[in-house]
Amino acid sequence: MVRTSLDDLRPAEEHLGILAKDLRLVFGIWVIITTIIALFSKEIIEQWMFSLGNLIEGSTVYSPERWLRLRWGIVLLVGMLVVAPYFLIVLNRFTRPGLLPKERILMSTASV
Repeated sequence: MVRTSLDDLRPAEEHLGILAKDLRLVFGIWVIITTIIALFSKEIIEQWMFSLGNLIEGSTVYSPERWLRLRWGIVLLVGMLVVAPYFLIVLNRFTRPGLLPKERILMSTASV
């Protein structure tokens, strides 16, 4: 097994505990941002429909269930897009000590 210069010998429980803590933080931030976006979701949808202009002229959503699916789908998607850069930073920070130099470069390039 190849050891990297940044590699620490830690028990698996400690390593997974760090990952769980980081993922809880990312999930908490996602919940907060999704809640904030939910407050403005109607305006986001209206702006999106307005920006499409004539492409969707005459399209309406009559069903309350479809309206809720559209609204919450947009809220969840925008929330994930906003949190994705922070998630990639956390993922890069978590995996960095165990990666070889070429793998670090690949990980940094993939997360940009």
